[in-house]
Amino acid sequence: MKIACHQLGGIFAMVLACEACLDLPPIRYETEEAIIGLDFDVPLCQDDLDRIDRHIAFVEDMLDAASDEKIEIYIYASSPPRCPGLEGNSCYDTRRKIIRTHGTMLEHEIVHAVVDRFAEPPPFWNEGIAVALDGNGSHPGVATVMQSIHVEDAADLDYATAGHFIRWLLEEHDPALIRPILEGAAFEPTYDLPFPEAAALFEQEHPYAYPRWFPCDYPPLPQDEVGGGWHETVEIACDVPGGSTDEGGPFSVVRTVELTPGSYEIETHGGLGTRLVGCHTDVLMDEPPPNFHGDIPNEVETHPGVLFESGSLQEFEITEPGLFKVVAMARDEHETVEIELRAR
Repeated sequence: MKIACHQLGGIFAMVLACEACLDLPPIRYETEEAIIGLDFDVPLCQDDLDRIDRHIAFVEDMLDAASDEKIEIYIYASSPPRCPGLEGNSCYDTRRKIIRTHGTMLEHEIVHAVVDRFAEPPPFWNEGIAVALDGNGSHPGVATVMQSIHVEDAADLDYATAGHFIRWLLEEHDPALIRPILEGAAFEPTYDLPFPEAAALFEQEHPYAYPRWFPCDYPPLPQDEVGGGWHETVEIACDVPGGSTDEGGPFSVVRTVELTPGSYEIETHGGLGTRLVGCHTDVLMDEPPPNFHGDIPNEVETHPGVLFESGSLQEFEITEPGLFKVVAMARDEHETVEIELRAR
């Protein structure tokens, strides 16, 4: 969501809103691309900070909008305090040029911050590009493109429809064409196609879901030299590869593993346990059936995965092959967690 304090109406309301916006948590980090404040004590791990920088650089590259100015970000443990008139629980404040958000919406608001450097698009394009580039993949909405294109209030927009259509444009056409559209260029001369025709083509041929731009790019779970299983004893800490405070836990280390159809067993010693979820790595032309991997859901189903609690041997079945995220979780930093995963 993109909102400015000056949109509240009236000088008095504007002053109240902007005073509220000044109540910001302390700055904790400065990276190559961002200045980051937090309202909680749990740290961001180096991998988390690197992912923020990479996402900013990715959006800048996609939109040809590089800048030496760092994006100012304030992350809250839950919902940030709302400025008067704000709908939703996350925003890029266009007046003060800051992001106020919880972690799940950060990538979305980063897109707004980059777009704000060069354009003020209407809701369909503004929210659509934020969905298309927020790193989470895209899938169809309920409304059609033609029903959505003229929506004047972002609160009435089908975000999924707008985002999936723009992702389709980025995939099927030169991605560089989207910036002129965001700047207000006419669609037909830009894409050499009337907009209603493009909307009709999209409705006929779009896939069910596009994957994340960088799906499951975590270190692999080490494979045993003997026995064909996977095993790792890892200290759950921010300074190890894959260390994160953004994957549940509150502390975790993330790995990936390729699994083929069959029966598996997993055992975790220490920490809270290990969570498995299928990585959405491929374009899906059709909607997959529920739990198409078997006992482990795929993140395209917007499912957090299955938690296998520490201290017991547990079994699961895989029916379709894929790449899976393996999240070892602990309550406190520097706990040691041992993961054993093997085919039965």
